Amino acid sequence: MGSGSSKGKKVVEAPQGSGASKQGKTKPKPPPEALAVAADDAPPQLGGANSDRGGGPAGGEADPYAGPDAYSAAYSAAIEPPAGLAPDDYESDSDVEQDRVQVPAGRPVRPDIVPTEIVRDDLRHPDVENSLPDGWVDQHNSDPPPNELELEFIYGYRAHDCRNNVHYTATGEVVYHAATLAIIYDSATHTQRFYAGHTSEVTCLALHTDGVLVCSGQSEATGSGELAPIFVWSATTLDTVAVLPNAHEGGVAAVSFAYPLAASGFSGTEPSSSTVGTGSTILCSLGHDAYHTLIVWDWRRGARLAQARAHTSPLFALAAAVSSHGELSLATAGARSIKFWTLDGTTLRSKKGHFSKDTAHITGQLGALRDSPTFTALAHLRDGSGRLLSATARGELILWNRNEIAHFVKATTAPIFSIVAWQGGVVTGGKDGRVALWPGTWPDTLEESVVPVRVFELREMVRGFADAAGRPRALAGSATPCVRAIACAEDRLLIGTRESEIFELSFENGLDLPNLSMLAQAHGHKPLGHLEVGDNAGSAPPAGGTIVSLPQAGGSLLASVGADKTLRVWSAEKRCMLGMRLLAERASAVSASPDGTAIAVALADAVSTIVIIDVASLSDELALGRQETTPVTALAFSPNGQLLACGTARGTVEVFLAVDGFRPFGVCRGGLDGAVTHMDWSADSTLLQTNSDAFELAFWDARTCEQLPASAARSASWASWSCALGWASKGAYARVAHPAHITGALRSNDGTTLAVGDVFGGVSLFAFPCTSFVAGASSYVAHGGPVGAMAWTGQDSALLTLGAEDGCIFQWRHSAPSAGGGSAGPALGHLQAEDLDSEVEEEVEAAAAVATAGGLGRTAGPSTALALYGGADGLGNAGAPVPPAMAAVHAPSGWEPPPDLGEVPEGHLVLEHAYGYSGWGRGNLALAASGELIYPTACLCILSSVRSARPAQRFFAGHTAAVSCVRVHPNRTACASAQGGLAPYVCVWDVATSQPLATLRGVHTHGIRDLAFSTDGRLLASLGMDLAHSVAVYDWAESLLLARVHAGPEWVAAIAFSPEGGLATAGSMHLKYWTLEAAHQSSARAGAALAPGSTLVGRSAALRELRAPTVFLCVAFTARGACAVGTAHGDLQLWEGGVLARSVRAHPGALHALAVHGEAILSAGRAPKVCFWSPELDALGTLNLRAAIDGLQDDLGRPLGASAAALSVRALATDGERLIVGTRAGEIFEVATALDGAGGVEVGGDGGAGGARLLVAGQGRPIRRGVVLGGVSPAPAGGVGGREAGVRALATSPAHAIAASIGDDGALRTWDLRARTQRALRRMAAGGRSLAFSPDGAALAVGLDDGSVEVLDAFTLHAPTTTSAERAVAALLGDAV
Repeated sequence: MGSGSSKGKKVVEAPQGSGASKQGKTKPKPPPEALAVAADDAPPQLGGANSDRGGGPAGGEADPYAGPDAYSAAYSAAIEPPAGLAPDDYESDSDVEQDRVQVPAGRPVRPDIVPTEIVRDDLRHPDVENSLPDGWVDQHNSDPPPNELELEFIYGYRAHDCRNNVHYTATGEVVYHAATLAIIYDSATHTQRFYAGHTSEVTCLALHTDGVLVCSGQSEATGSGELAPIFVWSATTLDTVAVLPNAHEGGVAAVSFAYPLAASGFSGTEPSSSTVGTGSTILCSLGHDAYHTLIVWDWRRGARLAQARAHTSPLFALAAAVSSHGELSLATAGARSIKFWTLDGTTLRSKKGHFSKDTAHITGQLGALRDSPTFTALAHLRDGSGRLLSATARGELILWNRNEIAHFVKATTAPIFSIVAWQGGVVTGGKDGRVALWPGTWPDTLEESVVPVRVFELREMVRGFADAAGRPRALAGSATPCVRAIACAEDRLLIGTRESEIFELSFENGLDLPNLSMLAQAHGHKPLGHLEVGDNAGSAPPAGGTIVSLPQAGGSLLASVGADKTLRVWSAEKRCMLGMRLLAERASAVSASPDGTAIAVALADAVSTIVIIDVASLSDELALGRQETTPVTALAFSPNGQLLACGTARGTVEVFLAVDGFRPFGVCRGGLDGAVTHMDWSADSTLLQTNSDAFELAFWDARTCEQLPASAARSASWASWSCALGWASKGAYARVAHPAHITGALRSNDGTTLAVGDVFGGVSLFAFPCTSFVAGASSYVAHGGPVGAMAWTGQDSALLTLGAEDGCIFQWRHSAPSAGGGSAGPALGHLQAEDLDSEVEEEVEAAAAVATAGGLGRTAGPSTALALYGGADGLGNAGAPVPPAMAAVHAPSGWEPPPDLGEVPEGHLVLEHAYGYSGWGRGNLALAASGELIYPTACLCILSSVRSARPAQRFFAGHTAAVSCVRVHPNRTACASAQGGLAPYVCVWDVATSQPLATLRGVHTHGIRDLAFSTDGRLLASLGMDLAHSVAVYDWAESLLLARVHAGPEWVAAIAFSPEGGLATAGSMHLKYWTLEAAHQSSARAGAALAPGSTLVGRSAALRELRAPTVFLCVAFTARGACAVGTAHGDLQLWEGGVLARSVRAHPGALHALAVHGEAILSAGRAPKVCFWSPELDALGTLNLRAAIDGLQDDLGRPLGASAAALSVRALATDGERLIVGTRAGEIFEVATALDGAGGVEVGGDGGAGGARLLVAGQGRPIRRGVVLGGVSPAPAGGVGGREAGVRALATSPAHAIAASIGDDGALRTWDLRARTQRALRRMAAGGRSLAFSPDGAALAVGLDDGSVEVLDAFTLHAPTTTSAERAVAALLGDAV
């Protein structure tokens, strides 16, 4: 992760011009890693040739370009290396050597820290306490600040250890990655969107042939205990389509979708004994582990088809293709290795590349291939042959026919890092900065020569990018650019360079007049070393650069220095770089003068030079005459501009007189043992406060350079605040395990907000001053490592953060709360960004919309939020007017209405069966005393005899809008259900007869979210969806409203009765206990004489004990009266008497469901598992739902349930013998369990790996994956693309008792109408919009949201063969005619 090397490995770089040739040059010894090759991984041998190991042709050897083509000679001369690159410097090339040892380090996982008012011993600092202003009293406010951050733009691109990681999407946007994010860039609008599902730095990226689906891998998150996952997601909607968890140890090195070839077979590999269909769901990946494990996935099913150890030497390239017969061809290449793989069942078999004796004599160039070279890139030709083209670190292009060499071209003398094949040809690029276009058809014999169509010198073309002063605006123009990635579109090329720059080469005017433009640039990456996170870690981040604000242009200009030896000036308003200055050495510190005319830059050279640079011209004005050569670690101009403070690695501060040619003024000594990290001036330019990396704070009198006691600074007014260790920022330390984990702090210019960066890649906003150790914060995490520096723009409209290891600059839009007072739901800042659950966010957004939807009945269309909860009125109808297009609808000419028009037709409908389950609510499952399962679907409550061979259903149909919640009476003979809409009500009905017992109306508006019966079953409580979150308590048998209260403006999610008769409500930073007090206070005990007019008296729990603002999602009481709650962070907490008794991290995602059976507590949520707990929250056992559900398949091996990777449990029910699990995907499962009522747990099957049964299936709601940055979601709440989610298409077969359905969740399901069960399931790449069966019922056409149409076999849901597909399409077209 930006470190450039793994710990304990040494990068071996050859001296300039090293290499081997026939003149006797000695080749440097390769690093040990390159020699650690197992016996079966020995390099292939070339028989017949006896030439030395060398690069280019020696004197007298045949020129492979000689021939009738006049262009051959010209190109042969053109491939001479640029100045400074030795012609024989191949295998010891520094970039190749760096790739050999490059193992990305993962971002460490933030530890769970519970902030309390009790100060930890390691946070007690006498200088901090002694500098508190006189009379200051800490305000223990746990509320986060009202302002928020939203990621707006990223200046960065990871290229130093990646290949082919830029692509054009189907919409023409550009996708690439930086830090922990994948970026979708629209060059037309100069805007970015972000996919944020990763938990560590993204290391590789691939694009599906459809141009929509993207696959990305990451490094292994340090300390997570889990292997690195792989994500498949949509570049259009940013929704996660599939997650392949625990994929690779150490991280994912490369990913590749299988490319479908038009040919009937391969000439590039031997025929495979196993087929993989069309290959559209095949994904291959390589790991960074010691064996570079190769895995073949069916990503749609989340299944590993095969796995093998690829090689012990580093591998750099991966290519995969599938023939029309489903034959899978793989190739891996790396350090002296190229292997060709085929799939044999579940086994991967490989053959090494073979250099035949029959071809060795044809050209002397093959003599250089006696030993296998280092291969750096791979690509299958798109000419239909499936042949493989490979590139080497010595600049050769080798074409393979199966594993035999078919053709050889000496393309250049430098390593080639990228090959892209497309229908129009082949494009290559490498370290020499040349981009070559080659023909698409390559010969089969070595006798025929191949020369490029065009060669573009990127360095020469980029020199045109210059500012008015002639300075380069791109690193590629100042040095030979190293091309690491290429992508092709119709008339455009994308070029990514190692210098973190992305260019676009357009050929609208032809190949001879290319147009070059720059799409992205940032500080290039240089190896800096990895920051160890631990108790002994230093607080100073790696010297990855820093950034400062300039007052020009309204404060929207900023200056930054980085490890790439550049000084850059940026415009936050225009989101671009305005100028760049090359520096002699890497800069270690930077500061801007108050008037913005000058920048002081400290260089990390031998004498630690400090130069003053003019901002307007970016030219040197002077160099400071320092008396010492101690490395400079911090710089700060005084507010009056007359002094410059220079902090050093020895803890001294040198002061210079800026008004007198920056001559030395004095040195502050003796106060610090560590290196100075941050400095702040007082507003009157007389005092300095400094921090060091030894957790020290010191104060100085700048006029005398003497140290002052901390008490002398009590009355000081500080012009800036960047010292994290200080009285006004001490509260931030309570949120980290060790003080060294905070890398810096920065106060906003208006003095109201404090931004704090940490080593985990996060930035948090606190209210300033932040003096309380329980101070609330809004946290956002996106950098791949420590946050090295921060800068506010002049008007505080944006915060820019620079990653110390990823080298990226993040621009965050800073927004204050709206004038209207905010929304009905909780601020998204209440959630830590790294734990933010998109389901919770979607629910909060929808709840806020519902709560304010009083006028939606008059709008022109249905609301997404109201669709989630049942519509705008009691009938689920938004009351939209007739669409204008209906005015153009007329009856046919001459049509006469029949005489019986308007009469009720004969016959009637009887509801026989309902498929589906409303799984978006919580707790919507119950088991009746009869053993029947009760659950809601649409406007119905269903009672299903799930134990019978053929499911039989009964219905309670007393609702007029979607049922929002269902709760069973304690004796399980009665049930209460509620609905959404603007006129909601509660029905209590008899389970045996399905007849209503009571209807409770007139209390709530905008829907009812939750219900709860008291322990004795006499009382019923309801929770509304209105703005005030009203709570009502009924004597339901008498239909009497006993009490009503407003729970508060915070979003409230759940309600529960305690065994003593009290209530608890839980929500966003909301946990309250309510006591029912009778209308007459003379009652002997609470609840003894409850009657209409009783009062609900509430008190809040001690939420200040929490480590961070928390959203409570579910609540239940144990048999002993303790209150158990589940949180959006996955914590299960036990509260006793309003005080937190215990908290455990139960689930890695949000905890949505709780159930109590006897002494046992059951919990479940976003993670695919159910946990069993004792009353004291001791773990009793875990049920692995992933293993149980993934095993559910039909006779053809198709999955019967939704993917376990997208599993989100919303409801639990148990009778002690079986566990019923309801999911957000609209499915209900049964798992055999044994709960003895005393806390004993026994899970049926193999440890929870079996014994599951699918009871109910239906179209669920799509799950929006990915961290939401700054509260902006990748898709609107309630649906994809602004539409409400649900079933979008339904069709019945004309020939069989089969129906098909598909919705926004992308699950295509077929139903057996006789057996009343789900017949088959296939997960599509996008949501569906339309379905049609062929007249014979054999084929099924599916129309998807992305505009594509797939024709499938209606019985297997697999792609039909070509012949049957043609018949199906013909039948569909004939039926349409």
